[in-house]
Amino acid sequence: MSLVHAEHLKLSRRKFYPIMLVILFVLVLFSAFFLISFGQLWPEFAQDVPVLGKPDAYVIGAQQVAAQTWFPLIVATVILGGDLASTVWATSLTREPSVVRHVGSRLLVFSIASWIAYILGTGLWALYTHFWAEGSGGLEIGEWVGVTWRLGVGAMVWSALGMAAVALLRQVGPAIGAVLAFYFVEQLLGLWPTYADISLTAATNGMFGVYLDGWLGSLVPGAGMSVTRALTVIGAWTVLALVLTWWGLRRRDA
Repeated sequence: MSLVHAEHLKLSRRKFYPIMLVILFVLVLFSAFFLISFGQLWPEFAQDVPVLGKPDAYVIGAQQVAAQTWFPLIVATVILGGDLASTVWATSLTREPSVVRHVGSRLLVFSIASWIAYILGTGLWALYTHFWAEGSGGLEIGEWVGVTWRLGVGAMVWSALGMAAVALLRQVGPAIGAVLAFYFVEQLLGLWPTYADISLTAATNGMFGVYLDGWLGSLVPGAGMSVTRALTVIGAWTVLALVLTWWGLRRRDA
């Protein structure tokens, strides 16, 4: 638990995390306005822009938040990269030589931090939906529980990928560039039917099982993917990312 506490202190004492939260909230509000209010305010565009209504808007909102995978990627890359770029990593190994424990503690803290951010972002979307979306009704407690654990799964796998990038490249700048490139390229590749079955972006979207209609829906990979298939793909990507993280850290330590 001392490793987990140490990682928590690193993250909580920096302004970096609150700034990231603000950026996430701005993007969430922008998406909510575009998908809920835009078509209401300008009906002439209603055929081109979907107008989400209750209760589906709540689940689609959570899906939109989970799609902000840059958040866990950058959190993991910046925090772990800062350790590798200084003497912190070497000092940590003298206190606890197990690389597996270091990887596990960091994955836990980064995942929970991103999960909390996702939950807050989803809450902000839900509040916007409650006041501005058309229709009526909401989600049952069990449905909210399902949304919550799906957000946690998404935060975990993308945090693991961020750790893998910085462990392999060993520098924060190139690692951030690599993860952002992967973030955009993966979304595009997810639209390719041949790759869609193993696409992490498609699997992240597929966990929720609710999709937009029209041309916007065609740009969201993962339509039709079952939850079981999505979790299998996410599990495989998580294992791959953790193996690469362990190998990268051991290679640096060699």
